Amino acid sequence: MILTPVYRAYDKVEELCNAIDTLTQNSCLHILVDDDSNVNEPFPVEASKYRRIILLRRDYSGWIHKNGGGQAMQIGYEWAHHAFIGEHPNPLPYDHIFLIESDVIPLEQGWDQKMMDISKTLPEDWATLDVQSVNEEGKLTHPTTISPRKGFIRADLEHMEYCDFQCSLFNPLIFESGVKFSDIPTHFDIGWSKAITEQTGRQHYRTMNIKVLHYFYQSRQYLNEIPRE
Repeated sequence: MILTPVYRAYDKVEELCNAIDTLTQNSCLHILVDDDSNVNEPFPVEASKYRRIILLRRDYSGWIHKNGGGQAMQIGYEWAHHAFIGEHPNPLPYDHIFLIESDVIPLEQGWDQKMMDISKTLPEDWATLDVQSVNEEGKLTHPTTISPRKGFIRADLEHMEYCDFQCSLFNPLIFESGVKFSDIPTHFDIGWSKAITEQTGRQHYRTMNIKVLHYFYQSRQYLNEIPRE
């Protein structure tokens, strides 16, 4: 399963979906949850057999979006775990659960399988696996450049303070803890990661071997806008 929270980066959503369609090795249910679909333009992609879209019409703007994103992610996660999807039995559980933000674009063929293969080499206490975010010039960018790290586990693997929620693979076992994305206010990615570690003892890691394109500020540019009527 791939979960994508969307916040107004509409001009990048189509690029993301095209990358998932062409570069993903495994068949995945892709759920996009738009937590601010009150904009006056159509959603840029259509639903399909393996893609579902949830639109939430909200009346907020600015930094409140941070918590709204967590609520949207939880809705998408729970929707994906319904017993039936499209009148057909849902083949649960999911062996792998990914998060990809709407302004993050996979760059490598088989990126999903590569992350799954790397996860098999992680310490047994792993909770999440992140990758390297780069800009259009191929240089490391936010959040890879600023996220606090505890050190290197090995030459190709960093031990992180928290999960960045850019392109992340979740260990399915962490969802047994009962911690929900929607439990945490701004900044829910940091708070959620800390809650997972406190509840389970599991840790967050980042591989040096996979890169994704991150259009930094693509959605953040809207955070300080004047509230809409």
